[in-house]
Amino acid sequence: MADTRVQLEVEDWVRQEWMPTKFGMGFYRERLKIRSGGVFDFDAVSGDKNIVATISTSGAKTSGGKYAVGKILKIRSDMLFLTMVEAKRRVVVLTEQDMYEQCLKEKEGGGGFLRRLNSPTLRCLRN
Repeated sequence: MADTRVQLEVEDWVRQEWMPTKFGMGFYRERLKIRSGGVFDFDAVSGDKNIVATISTSGAKTSGGKYAVGKILKIRSDMLFLTMVEAKRRVVVLTEQDMYEQCLKEKEGGGGFLRRLNSPTLRCLRN
């Protein structure tokens, strides 16, 4: 199994340092109720709960150089949960350049896993 300590540290840095600078307020990991019932643990929620985000530290390729289907499915799943939470702004933060480029490629293609990025409240941010 992969050692994910570095990825967790990057996620913490994004939440504690980058997001407060970008959005002007503190962010915390938080479990929120979703519209369908139940709860979901979001990576970053603003103190006023108006901004809810997921943070992906994954690249678009596996260590073997193949398309990272599982990682992309995880982002799709996170995006589904973002659509099911009450928030003024929903954000997907991608820390890896190749995943960001894959995000843009699929968005521009009019389909793919990030077609919902056309929504004004769901954005792909490059770190």
